[in-house]
Amino acid sequence: MLKSRIYIIPFLLLLSTFAFGNLIRPASGDELNYIHILFEWEQEPDAIGYNLQVSTQQFFNNLILDLDETTTVYIDKDNFSWDDNYYWRVRPLLNCDGCEYGDWIDQSSFSTGGTSFQNINVDMYEEELLEDGYVAIGGFSPELASVIIDKYGNEIWNDGDFEFILNRIKIKSISDNFQDVQVILKHSFWVEF
Repeated sequence: MLKSRIYIIPFLLLLSTFAFGNLIRPASGDELNYIHILFEWEQEPDAIGYNLQVSTQQFFNNLILDLDETTTVYIDKDNFSWDDNYYWRVRPLLNCDGCEYGDWIDQSSFSTGGTSFQNINVDMYEEELLEDGYVAIGGFSPELASVIIDKYGNEIWNDGDFEFILNRIKIKSISDNFQDVQVILKHSFWVEF
């Protein structure tokens, strides 16, 4: 009788990890070196969607994001800034009579680090000629640093104090050939440091 009880406890613990989802990323306590944030969580049984909430306060009094999503992944490019703390949680949307939301899966927190280049000024001339996308910049002085900025000069990623210079990016095309992506400042804008 005692042997069967010993086997039941680990089985129940293993079963609970499959039955209840977890928040995957950003992991609790992470300090991110980017502000385009990828949220990911595990699937919940019987869920037809999920409600994602993000706040700058632990008790979710000040929501900066409250949305319903049909998948278990969401990327936000607009609501996060540098050098701040965030709290997030997810609950399933249910398709049952008299209930809309399930219980919160979990609550987690993360922070964003500081920017690497403090004074990036962008003057745009003929914005309609500028394509959407990003520019990677590596700097030598006062210390080694790399950042990626959007077309408006907003820093969206940095090397997180790893102090390396990003001066060439290789991407893999659909034809499986590698091609160089050159970081070129087009004539339609100017970046000052």
